[in-house]
Amino acid sequence: MTTPLAREMRILNRITAIPALLKVVSTLTGIRFVTITRWDGAAWAACAIHDGAAVALEGSGELDAVTAISTHVRAMGVALYAWEPQDASSGAPFTAPGFKNFFAVPIHRKDGSFFGALCGLDRRASREANPASQEALGVFADLIGAQLEAEQRHEDGVNALTAKNNEARQRDRFIGMLGHDLRNPLHATLAAVEMLQRKQMEPKAYNLAKMVETSTLRMSKLVEDLLDFARGQLTGGIPVRLERHHDLRFELENIVQELRNANPERTIVAEIADCGHVVADKARLAQLASNLLGNAIQHGAPDEPVGIRVECSNGTFVLSVSNSGPQIAPEVLRNLFTPYFRSSEEDTGRRMGHGLGLYICAEIAKAHGGTLVASSLPDGGTTVTLTFPEQPAAQAAAA
Repeated sequence: MTTPLAREMRILNRITAIPALLKVVSTLTGIRFVTITRWDGAAWAACAIHDGAAVALEGSGELDAVTAISTHVRAMGVALYAWEPQDASSGAPFTAPGFKNFFAVPIHRKDGSFFGALCGLDRRASREANPASQEALGVFADLIGAQLEAEQRHEDGVNALTAKNNEARQRDRFIGMLGHDLRNPLHATLAAVEMLQRKQMEPKAYNLAKMVETSTLRMSKLVEDLLDFARGQLTGGIPVRLERHHDLRFELENIVQELRNANPERTIVAEIADCGHVVADKARLAQLASNLLGNAIQHGAPDEPVGIRVECSNGTFVLSVSNSGPQIAPEVLRNLFTPYFRSSEEDTGRRMGHGLGLYICAEIAKAHGGTLVASSLPDGGTTVTLTFPEQPAAQAAAA
């Protein structure tokens, strides 16, 4: 496990400007040995060193002197300069035997906590060392503290993002495995129910079988959505099989009829043009249309029609689904295609979905090189519009 000291030393060594900064301090003051020390609560450690005097830190007086002046600065809370060697508390001079010039400036983190000190010492006198250097040394110490804090925040952010991504990957793998394992028993249940419905049954038993069938189909839809979501997260997008189609109108009209049969009390107005040659994944477009229509029926005004319109214009395929009802709040609209996002149940008073349907629609649009956008007006209801090129860019250029 990484200790706080080891972590801060690693971060400090990662700041590429530190060696140059210590060299500037040495040039500014004429003091050849400059270091950054760090207090870990029990002892001092030298985190970075500029050794213009070519001294060996171990076995020389530099180690003891650096520790002494760093300890003094930590105790007093103020900077210490050899050209003004005055103990702030007692008025007695502070000396470092054998050294002509030295300084130590406290380094604080942004939160005010003490990190360590910017120190320098030299056995020879320096003409550059003078009170005019003190302000610059204070600025350098502040810069080190600020940069250290910024690097720590950056590392914390990277670590948090990495942990979040790892968690998301594990969750998505689990969802994928769960969906895969559920698919077979659901198919078996559905097949058994269909076999029962072919036999003579009492009305009550038939109604129960129909309820099981409806619930199983709903669960199968959820499992397929979970699998699509997992595929999209793990492979960078939902897979599509793009082919040139001439019968998209027929496919989409079938979807409309399925929704009409499932919701006989609702009116669905369809305006589906024959777009001719469109390069698309027919099954995925049908899935998108079904999701959008189902969502519009669920959340639209129950006494108002739901509309679907398909047209091709200037080489662009456009599919839009609209309903009437209250305007969607802007903050909800911004997150409409976010996975697992659901507006409050109190907003609609209806059964909520699992929060994946619109996300999957947006991924299908992206896989076709297109976009899916939603708009909502106070008096015009809500419209979700899919647009994508009738032909991929490469094929259009070749044509």
